[in-house]
Amino acid sequence: MMRALVVEDDAEIVKAIEDTLLGLGHKHDRADNLQDARRLLEANHYDYVLLDLQIPAQPNRGFARIEHGVSLLEAVRHIKGNGRLPVIIMTAYHSQCLDQTAELMAAGASRFISKPFPESGRTLARVIQDVLDEHRRKFPDAAAAVNQPPKAAPFAGGPLAFYPDHIELCRETIVERTRRGHAWAVLHLLRERNPRGNHVRLSGAALAKAVNRSLGQNAIAQCVAALRERITSIMRDRLNLACGKHDVIDNRGGGYHLTPKIVVEVHDGDGAHGPAPAENVTGHTTGDTGVTKPVVTANVTGDTKNVTPGCALNERQKWVLAELARGTKITRPDVEKQFDVTARTVKRDLKDLLGLGLAEFVVRPRPGHYRLKER
Repeated sequence: MMRALVVEDDAEIVKAIEDTLLGLGHKHDRADNLQDARRLLEANHYDYVLLDLQIPAQPNRGFARIEHGVSLLEAVRHIKGNGRLPVIIMTAYHSQCLDQTAELMAAGASRFISKPFPESGRTLARVIQDVLDEHRRKFPDAAAAVNQPPKAAPFAGGPLAFYPDHIELCRETIVERTRRGHAWAVLHLLRERNPRGNHVRLSGAALAKAVNRSLGQNAIAQCVAALRERITSIMRDRLNLACGKHDVIDNRGGGYHLTPKIVVEVHDGDGAHGPAPAENVTGHTTGDTGVTKPVVTANVTGDTKNVTPGCALNERQKWVLAELARGTKITRPDVEKQFDVTARTVKRDLKDLLGLGLAEFVVRPRPGHYRLKER
C-alpha cells in the first residue's frame, strides 16, 4: 500500500487531503512543521510527499515561512536521494511559486497544485497518480532505490501483555477476545509456569484437550500456525521486526511453550500490572480484574458450563490443574510432597476441585488418580 508524508499546517486543507488519500487507498503520516517532517523522513519509508511550502520551523511556534518549505524540499533530496522521492508542492501562493519554479524544480519538486484543490480536471488525486506513474517510468528499479524500507531488525523478544479484552506483544495487539478461533485460549494456557518457574510445555494432545476436548492435535497445530503467521506479520508491518516461526511459541525439544525471550504480564481493568502469576490453566476468565487473584468464572474458551462463579483457586489447586492439563496422573501424596502440607489440607483442595467440576477421580488402576473432568 502506498504511503505519503503530508506536510500541511491548515486543518481544513488536511481534511481534504485525507479524503483524497482515503479514496486512493493510500496511508499517510502528517507533520505541520519543518522539524517534525524531517524526523519522519529520516525514520520512515514514503512513496511521495505532499508539501505545503509555507510552514513553521518548529511545533507550536507559528511564523510560517516559504523558506522553511524550501528547506524541507532540499532535505528530502539529501535524506532520500536526488529525485528518488516525488514531492508535490501544494500552495495558495501560486503566482509566487511560478517565480520560483526553476529553483523549486532544481531542489526536487515534481509537480505543483494550487489550494484550494480543483474539484474537477487536474484534481489532487489526478496529480498524485500522474506523479507516481512518471516516477515508476523514471525509476524502474525503485525496489532497489535508496528510498526502500529499512531492513527489518531481528526480533529480540518483549512483553506479552494480557488484558481483559485483548493480548499485546511489544505493545501491538495480536489477539482480541472473540468467540472465534482458539488463539486466546492457547496463549492463556501457554503463559502458565511450572513449579520451577519456567513456562509450561504442553504436547499437542494436552493443549488440544485443555482448550476444547472436542479438538484434535491437527486443529491445534493449525491454530498455532495461524497465530505464528499473524504475529510475524504484525511485528514486520508495524514494528519492522523480523519475528521467526519459533521466536514466540516454540515446540522444539518437547511441547508447545513460550520462549524465554517472552515476558508475560497480566493487566487488570484498573491499570494494575505485573508479571503473570501461576494461573489456573483451565480457568482464567477474559474479564478477570485481579492480577494476583484469578477466579474460576469461565475457562479460557469462554465455556461456563459446570463451573462455579467467583471461586478463587489457591496455588496448590492451580498446580494440580496445570499438571492435569499436561496429562500427569496426580495422586494426593503427590500434592502433599510438592507443597509439604498435611493430607487433610490436600483432601480439602481436591474435594473443592471435584465439586467445581474441574477434576475427577479415577479408581482404577489402584490406588487411583485424578484427571481433568470430562465434559
